[in-house]
Amino acid sequence: MRPLLPLLLLLFAATPLTATLLSCLHAASIPLSTPSSPSYPSLSTPYNLRTPPSPAPLAIALPHTRTHIAAALHCATLHAATVSVRSGGHSYAAFSLSATLILDLRHFRTLAPAPTPPYLATIGAGRRLGDVATALHAVGRAIPHGLCPGVGLAGHALHGGFGYTSRMWGTSLDAIRSLDVVLPNSTLATVTAASHPDLFWALRGAGESFGVVTALTVATHPAPQGAVVWNCSFPSATTPAARARVFAVLQNWALAHAPPELAVRMLVVPPRVDAFIVSGAYWGPAAAFDTLIAPLLALWPKDTVARSAELPYLAALRSFTNGEALPQPVDYDRHDLFFAKSLTYPRALPAEAVGGFFEFMEETAATAPVGVYVVFDLYDLPKPAVGSSYGAEDAVWTLQLMSLPWPTGATEGAGEYPDAGYGYMDDLVRSFTGASEGESGSGYVGDWGAYVNYVDDTLSPREAHRLYYGEKYGRLLRIRRKVDPRGVLWGPQNVGVGDEE
Repeated sequence: MRPLLPLLLLLFAATPLTATLLSCLHAASIPLSTPSSPSYPSLSTPYNLRTPPSPAPLAIALPHTRTHIAAALHCATLHAATVSVRSGGHSYAAFSLSATLILDLRHFRTLAPAPTPPYLATIGAGRRLGDVATALHAVGRAIPHGLCPGVGLAGHALHGGFGYTSRMWGTSLDAIRSLDVVLPNSTLATVTAASHPDLFWALRGAGESFGVVTALTVATHPAPQGAVVWNCSFPSATTPAARARVFAVLQNWALAHAPPELAVRMLVVPPRVDAFIVSGAYWGPAAAFDTLIAPLLALWPKDTVARSAELPYLAALRSFTNGEALPQPVDYDRHDLFFAKSLTYPRALPAEAVGGFFEFMEETAATAPVGVYVVFDLYDLPKPAVGSSYGAEDAVWTLQLMSLPWPTGATEGAGEYPDAGYGYMDDLVRSFTGASEGESGSGYVGDWGAYVNYVDDTLSPREAHRLYYGEKYGRLLRIRRKVDPRGVLWGPQNVGVGDEE
């Protein structure tokens, strides 16, 4: 249930923190939205309607300057309030709305690509991927980033940022050369590998725990002329065993022969809907793609249906989002309702894992309490020049496990996610990992990890830290205790949560 605003107003009016914190923020002339503001209902509504903030934020600040942010952090520290930061607001679990005070960075909209070497671009934290792609392409440049144009660049890049050019160029995170940051103690800093090596390492992977990033300076690449956008379907591969064989052929061929210019994805939707497609993009000419892909097609079933189209760069980006426009409005108001989990694996996926998954899909197709689709992305990324706290940099495959209220998901105000869906999704994870419920309630064991950009709010803080960061977490915790000893920056799975001394 969503919080009732009249009740919240009464609660806030009776809370001493409300008056003191709000007075401090008003004294600093920081633009604010509070529960009595007309803008508050829309500003406090998350992208994922499954996860309304509870309790709702006391205030949402809409700063225009770094000075505003520094003052807001000072007020929060002075009055023992917590702060979370929203750039795009696409958090799968609405963690950017989880604190007492929210810093909404929509007004940080710098987008300044340098037209001369070394072709860096400075991008404000309020910009979204579609904005960035369009502006950079206008000067013949590009960066690696994900497929959804409405996702904010800052949160995306600070936690990885994989897309169809990542096998060539790495993640969005790998493109970062410097960060404009307001630290929890209100200090303004430009953070680079040379000036603040520990902080640069920590921000790139776990940014929300270490500072408020207002702008990112990134290295750009010459924009490709275009891409071959391709997909293959398999009419005769209808059984779990047949689909597992299709994947085994794909994996063996891709790990041996797929060049960095080739993006590879597999989509699986259970038999109730029944979709089984391998797709991707090739950043090169059609003739080269045809030569490259021919040996793979020869290994697949004879009735494999292969389709491809050569598209200009921006048209290719639009095709990945079913034609959605790339430039995005400042007041972004798209919503969905879903629950997601993820899996990462540092080697080729074991045959028993893939087989177990397809068997599970078949066995539960008629009884699943939620609609599901699973996306397999081939990572196998280039080794970054500068290390980071990003935990999935060594992944060979990353899987997104998405569930929606059956049958087709929900639009704003429609439907609720069923409680039975959470247990079903844990079982889906176990179908890959082979874990028993006694070994792991959420299904993760061994070398299986998770991707923080597909954040899972059902994980405990400690399990999230292990799955997202692995052995890097100890260093993250030490840096966090130096940078933000009071825990001003807060989220349910932030570094340090659950590890309080």
